[in-house]
Amino acid sequence: MKKESFQEGPYRVTLYTPEVNTKGICYFIQPADIASENESLADRLEIAIAAIDGLDWSNDLSPWEAPGIFKREGDFGGGADVFEKFFLETILPDTEKRAGLDNPERQLVGISLSGMFALYAACHTDAFSGIASISGSFWFTGLLDYYRSHPLSPAVRRVYLSLGAKEPKTRRKPLNTILERTEDVLGIVREEGKEAILQMNRGGHYVHRGERLEEALRYLLSGAEWKGEFSL
Repeated sequence: MKKESFQEGPYRVTLYTPEVNTKGICYFIQPADIASENESLADRLEIAIAAIDGLDWSNDLSPWEAPGIFKREGDFGGGADVFEKFFLETILPDTEKRAGLDNPERQLVGISLSGMFALYAACHTDAFSGIASISGSFWFTGLLDYYRSHPLSPAVRRVYLSLGAKEPKTRRKPLNTILERTEDVLGIVREEGKEAILQMNRGGHYVHRGERLEEALRYLLSGAEWKGEFSL
């Protein structure tokens, strides 16, 4: 496997290119350096992985302005459309040129706010065949109404959703609605005719991050639900 990092504007992309690539590329928008926890994944699944970080998390991934839920993080800035445009028009083609790929099959994976963003972006572009949201922030104000009125692209075949079993047990609003909201999203995408599952995992929001990325990709690539030790 070849690993390289490069800068695209304010964002850093770490590209894992496998020795053999038969599955295209996965774009993973990460809040921290999660992909390196499982560096062999690209070779094992025969897919290039482009991990993107350096985001202004509350601005770049939120579809519209909204009050924040943690004082230390401030309000949501509503910059998702700007980031999406830069991602599709600059990061995506430059990354695939470096990886030696020509119009590959693409997967988009996010965690937390980027999991919410992954489905949001898939309403506007036909670039991706699979979308995965790991502990996606579906409690975000107005989000379900948006998903209901803006179907996913016909190009999307599979959607993978996962939650940690401890996540719905928080007393903090609106985070304590996360299971209900995620089940709502599952119903919406299934009504659109997509193949979709919701998988529950042991632990909380950021536990088993690398392994949950692997589960997401295995499902998107094959439709098979893989049960690791951290799964219920």
